[in-house]
Amino acid sequence: MKCLLQLTPLLFAFSPAIHAEVSELAFKDTLNVDKSVTPDKVWLNPATGFDALVISGLDRYVELSLLDSSSASIWNSRSTKVTVDDRLKTSSGIEFYGKRVSVPAVAEGSYTLREIVYDLQNKEVSRNNYALSVDRTAPSTGLITYTRSGWNQGSEA
Repeated sequence: MKCLLQLTPLLFAFSPAIHAEVSELAFKDTLNVDKSVTPDKVWLNPATGFDALVISGLDRYVELSLLDSSSASIWNSRSTKVTVDDRLKTSSGIEFYGKRVSVPAVAEGSYTLREIVYDLQNKEVSRNNYALSVDRTAPSTGLITYTRSGWNQGSEA
């Protein structure tokens, strides 16, 4: 028993830390093309909503919130418990246990996507914030012209 008590600090020192995070955001862009981006890509152009793939590990609950620029919550969702049936794969082929959470369409603007992971006792084990901006407006240009050797050239966009 005494030996077990001496080994307990070592077990905590070598146990892996929780690595919970949003691994990627998946959506159809304004050109109807499937896109998967990492959350460090701040600018998104989803035609509607998007899916967040969240790494959490087994026996965890995932909560996602979308906060507006004044930090007011405009959307929130909490998952069911992550089980062995919740094995997911990113677009780059990385497999993990977690949840795919659908975030509804929101107006253009700046937001914070907040991810909180809870254990079975409803204790918070991880919290991350991801800045993102939704922009669906395509760039526009006016008349493009140039002059070369006295000749005017150009096109209308």
